[in-house]
Amino acid sequence: MGQPGIDKTTIAIEMTGDVTAAEELERPQEMLDWGVFDTQLMRPPNTNYRLHDRMFIKISPKFATPPAIMSGLTSLEADRCAGVRVDAAVEDVHKHIFGAHIQTWANTKLYRASCTWLAMPSGHPHFQIGKFYTWEGPAWKPEKYVTHREIVFPHPYEAPPKVVLWFNRLDFCCLCNEHIMTFATDVTRAGFTAHINSWGDTKLHAAGISWFAYPDGYPGICSGTVLPDKGTSGVVEFEKEFTNPPTAVLVGLSKLESDKKARCSFNIITEAVSEVGMGIRVEGFGDTVLHSAGVSYIAIE
Repeated sequence: MGQPGIDKTTIAIEMTGDVTAAEELERPQEMLDWGVFDTQLMRPPNTNYRLHDRMFIKISPKFATPPAIMSGLTSLEADRCAGVRVDAAVEDVHKHIFGAHIQTWANTKLYRASCTWLAMPSGHPHFQIGKFYTWEGPAWKPEKYVTHREIVFPHPYEAPPKVVLWFNRLDFCCLCNEHIMTFATDVTRAGFTAHINSWGDTKLHAAGISWFAYPDGYPGICSGTVLPDKGTSGVVEFEKEFTNPPTAVLVGLSKLESDKKARCSFNIITEAVSEVGMGIRVEGFGDTVLHSAGVSYIAIE
């Protein structure tokens, strides 16, 4: 990977709250809900590109109040004739339904995009989510290389938790290669640092991520990142062995290196999922050249 720039942005999000007395831990599948929204549900692939694709999605009746929902990009196919722009948003959240919205803007030709979504009880002390966008920093300037933000958990943990980051928004200049990655550092019981980095000739106008945190060692759930220096596939060994193959494996993009000479596209695929691990591949469409790709995953028993 090329050497990123040194310009940085740091701001602190001020939040308060403490974890209440320990309660009996519920299984993640009893508390969480998840799924995938794909523009192919709304239109045939490679035809009739448009700026907005929306769908209302039914969610589990397990939520007594509107849940918190995060999203992460799982596929993209955009023409090279204009900027590569996509945003996977969650809107109109109610107790049993929410709106999934994948959009682009300006002259971008977005043929396909999809995202994973994960819903959890709002305000829960163990399962917490949030977002970070590059332009939220007061010193942000388009096309800078490195930005980061200090995230403070609404509810501090008893020990440093696990943190998962997914891209949910990308905005690149089409005349340059796409180089981007996100990762977390300095994870403590109170928070962590979220990074969005680019390098080389990339002109990154903006980017956004969703983050998810949960207690390290929580039963029935594990997570990690496949982040090869080169290539777009890897074998995952879960940090703990499940009794049965996971009920669900949720994935989202965390790194992308794509060549400017061809269409920008990717599609994340999980294979051979078992109690102990799985394979993850990232494939491009048509003439796309992917030099490297990274994926963050959440496995739920």
